Amino acid sequence: YQYGQHPDTKAIFADVFFDRFLSKKLPDGCYKGCNLACAKGAENVTLRYGPRAGTKVGVDGPEYETAGAVTCMGIFDPGFIMEYNWYCDEYGLDTISMGVTASFLMECSQRGYLSKDEVGYELSWGDIGCANRLLHETAFGEGFGKICSQGVLRAKEWVAERYSKKSGKSYTEVIGELGTFAMEAKGLEFSMYITKESLAQQGGYGFALKGPQHDEAWLIFIDQVYNELPTFKMKAEALKWFPLIRTWFNAVGLCKLPWIDVRHPEAANTDNPAKNLPTLEYYVRYLNATTGSNKTLQDVLDDTERLHLLQKLINLRHGKGTRESDQIPLRAMGPVFFNEYMDRSDYYDRWLMDQMGDEKIPDDPESRHALILKFRREAYERLCDDVYEAKGYTKNAIPLLEIVEKFDLLDQQARQLLEMFGLQERKLSN
Repeated sequence: YQYGQHPDTKAIFADVFFDRFLSKKLPDGCYKGCNLACAKGAENVTLRYGPRAGTKVGVDGPEYETAGAVTCMGIFDPGFIMEYNWYCDEYGLDTISMGVTASFLMECSQRGYLSKDEVGYELSWGDIGCANRLLHETAFGEGFGKICSQGVLRAKEWVAERYSKKSGKSYTEVIGELGTFAMEAKGLEFSMYITKESLAQQGGYGFALKGPQHDEAWLIFIDQVYNELPTFKMKAEALKWFPLIRTWFNAVGLCKLPWIDVRHPEAANTDNPAKNLPTLEYYVRYLNATTGSNKTLQDVLDDTERLHLLQKLINLRHGKGTRESDQIPLRAMGPVFFNEYMDRSDYYDRWLMDQMGDEKIPDDPESRHALILKFRREAYERLCDDVYEAKGYTKNAIPLLEIVEKFDLLDQQARQLLEMFGLQERKLSN
């Protein structure tokens, strides 16, 4: 998350895995007719570490996210990625949460928030030994693994409590410092996309009801690569629409990849090619043929907006649904530390010039760095305002009573919940 690149990346290119581990040379699909076949697997992988060292196992993977979780720790060893994948599956650990939490703790150690005595050993980037040890300690609830097993949110609080006592700083000050690079929101660890240059994907992570996974809104490609969402209004509309259709795919148990990755030729002739509406019409026809219903695409979107709104209300009931809950760490917005800025200073300075127009950018790099972060924060807050307006929410991210009533969810419990946030009957133009 610091740099988004590394000179050792070539060590884990796809051809390396195919040559060393994936003997079939082709990925496996959910069924023989799938033209995407996104899954993959390996046989006879010999484990080098842990309690099963020396055993040959079959590995279901690795997927992109798992490889990213290991490289977050500065490790570019394809064999360890396979082993990490297998042990996490065996232990029932999420590969993303494990890798992101471990890498957060490594950075805490790097920046002086954690000592070797507190961990019990040195936590260092690129050290397979310590990464392997922490993995197994986490699985068994032993040693420092008891802290890592709590995830980034609770680990951040644990570190802040201890460092504030050592340093003399207040807990609030330390938790704020850690929060700039602790890659979690709503208590969930970020998946493996670098969002610094994609405001839409920042929102995709921040507004996701489950926390920062890209299942609800994977917009980085159409935003950052294709530049199909150049305005705030377009980003806000996308951040309302895409989570709805993606939530529907999950609700009915259908794979969304043929819609995402294969655009229908006629999509280019629609107002918004990224929505790939012609392919979605196939899904609706399939739904109707299977269930005997007679739904339109708009019916499907209404159904899923009701579901999405219900999930939002559940979040609110559990204290995770307000604007504060939609905030993301500063590292997700930009180069949070000066070394990150300097690594791409030419790019960031050009970006800053574009933002400032005729106004001269500061002469000293420290001031330029601070100004970039200021603009990035302001852009995200503006995005919040625009997305909430598009969804029919207040500026505090609370659904208006009229919106909840529109989808037949305004029972007595929902009314009482919303009134706790000061909502009374009012118009959408609030």
